[in-house]
Amino acid sequence: MIELTGLRKVYASPDGDVVALDGIDLHVERGTVHGIVGRSGAGKSTLIRCLTGLERPTSGTVRVDGVTISDLAENKLRAARRRTGMVFQHVNLLDSRTIAANVAYPLEVAGVRRHERAARVAELLDLVGLGDRAGAYPAQLSGGQKQRVGIARALATEPGVLLCDEPTSALDGETTRQILGLVRDLRDRLGITVVVITHEPAVVRDVCDHVTLLEHGRVVQTGALAQVVTAVGSPLSRALVPVPDLPPGDRRALVEAVFSTDAVPTSVAFAAVAALGDDVEVASATVEPLGGVRVGRLIVDAPTGRVPEVVERLRAAGLDPLAVPTATDAGREVA
Repeated sequence: MIELTGLRKVYASPDGDVVALDGIDLHVERGTVHGIVGRSGAGKSTLIRCLTGLERPTSGTVRVDGVTISDLAENKLRAARRRTGMVFQHVNLLDSRTIAANVAYPLEVAGVRRHERAARVAELLDLVGLGDRAGAYPAQLSGGQKQRVGIARALATEPGVLLCDEPTSALDGETTRQILGLVRDLRDRLGITVVVITHEPAVVRDVCDHVTLLEHGRVVQTGALAQVVTAVGSPLSRALVPVPDLPPGDRRALVEAVFSTDAVPTSVAFAAVAALGDDVEVASATVEPLGGVRVGRLIVDAPTGRVPEVVERLRAAGLDPLAVPTATDAGREVA
């Protein structure tokens, strides 16, 4: 559905060239929710502008639904953009228009006839749960309701791709969960492909099937959610399944293991630790559903001299353990 090949974007500045994207290769499968994460300055905003054709890449190609966006002339690019819906952090609704009129705006621009617009708007507002608020104005809506209007507006021209740029950053926790649930439900019902740009690992955990981490304009890690979180010690694994809090006290040596409970039942993981004796113990543990599987993380506390034995025993049980020097190192944030 979305294919980026050798994507590079360089901006000229008085102090020299600034490389925003540095050879991005990325594939987003049709019908998936794909998260793009990274710190500020990682290249997320430039990437989304290249996806919509608002920025021309310095080199490389951008293909969306079989169309090479990066090669289109401006008149054809405008038509191609209608196949991509955009949802923004700040919804930017037109305050002087009703909710229905806001949703209808892209249809007006596209030249859709009035009676067809009205039918489509009613359908979309019902779809996002605001069928009874068509005559309201933006000032009368909550933040979550405004974002629902933004989603309905983005879907007006029946796009195949929905790009969501920090869609929940301005919302509280419960509203965020509702909006992410709506996005996933719309993906399931409409079969659209969704790309979510975010700096929040919790958003990726709640809604995404696949995830890509950008750093300094490059892809550092990418893959299915269950794949990346079980890659013990990797940046996305640490960010998406945070290291559990460790109890107070002196630490000896720590061994970290991440595993899918489909492959290794929790009882097997704990039994492997118990078999090592009383001087080896589970210091902390967590299990949570991610990407359709339950993912566990263990932090095992052991005498320094027994670390190789602990690693080997956990590996024999089907886990992928990694020795870490300190609790602080185990808890680094990366996104």
